[in-house]
Amino acid sequence: MAVSARVAPSASRPSRRRAWSRDRVRANLRAFVIYLRSVQGIPLARLSHVLRDLFGLDISEGALVNILDASREPFAMQTSLIKARLLAGTALASDETGMRVARAIGGSGVPSRDSAVFIAAKHRSKAVVHAFLGDWRPDYWISDRYGGQMGWATREHQVCLAHLIRDVNTRSTLATRCSRPA
Repeated sequence: MAVSARVAPSASRPSRRRAWSRDRVRANLRAFVIYLRSVQGIPLARLSHVLRDLFGLDISEGALVNILDASREPFAMQTSLIKARLLAGTALASDETGMRVARAIGGSGVPSRDSAVFIAAKHRSKAVVHAFLGDWRPDYWISDRYGGQMGWATREHQVCLAHLIRDVNTRSTLATRCSRPA
């Protein structure tokens, strides 16, 4: 007499599809936490409440800090790859924008070609550019006319045309206002 038994998948052993989707959910949740904290600037206590309200997840501020801390090394690695790509070119462009960090206003330099690196700093001095470039210098440097942005090119400095147009429009508006009779 032959007996054959079909083994049913165990309920305690997740299928590959289920395990994959669980890993995928974890990765997406980590990415969502990093995005909300770093791009949207949501404080940790509020972020914990947002995750509870949106997904029913009770995640402590400490766990959120651990998620963010775990992302530090992969982001640093990617930043170094982007920086290497930027420094392999002959031209770099830089612009600053204001940003608020811990209730203080700082600047952010953005050297760019077809990639960009954002550098958060309390000021926009030459030290910020030097920290990024080191001893390497591009052939062409494109920036505004701020003193900290001058003198970095080995060949030529190109003033950003968007900044020039803005400056001309501002001066034109001021000249029009000054020439009007009172």
